[in-house]
Amino acid sequence: MNLRQVFDDYMALKYHFFGKYDYFKYKGKIWRQKLTEENGKLFYEKLAERPDYFDFVLANMAYENTVPWVGDMVHQERYEDNYTRFKAVHQRLHYQFAQDLKKLKNDFDSNFVVDNNKLPSIVTLYRRREIELETLVILCAITGCLERWDEEIKDTILWPKISVKIKKYMPFVKYDEKKIKAAILSNFS
Repeated sequence: MNLRQVFDDYMALKYHFFGKYDYFKYKGKIWRQKLTEENGKLFYEKLAERPDYFDFVLANMAYENTVPWVGDMVHQERYEDNYTRFKAVHQRLHYQFAQDLKKLKNDFDSNFVVDNNKLPSIVTLYRRREIELETLVILCAITGCLERWDEEIKDTILWPKISVKIKKYMPFVKYDEKKIKAAILSNFS
């Protein structure tokens, strides 16, 4: 893979998830920064050896709470674990979604209620890693709950980061809306 492309993709995803840049608005194009030994050229070379580098970087940007440094990404096992989980979830996305639905409260709407300024139960399940981020993202996309949550949730520490993560990751999560709605109806009817 072209080293310049790997570097640009890493930077675009980094600024998309942890900055004000919109990957989709600018189609992944980003201002050119100089790629040098000081900013990790050797690590980007290592990353470029992966044919799946883009998904690897995407998984780690989505699943981490802070910007993953490229040097850590190519050397620390937890980043490979993130990617393994990401691949597994995306390969069986509709099945995983259906399994996660079984962990929600029986009354579908009650999973989205902000009560006494507590995070909705579905967000708590995600934070406990009982449901996948993708399930939370899909349910937010289907129900349109984010705008209401942003108004109702007064927490200024956890919620803003979770809200941004959901919004930034949402366009990357591809699913069959008919299958998703059928799974919801099947689980909650």
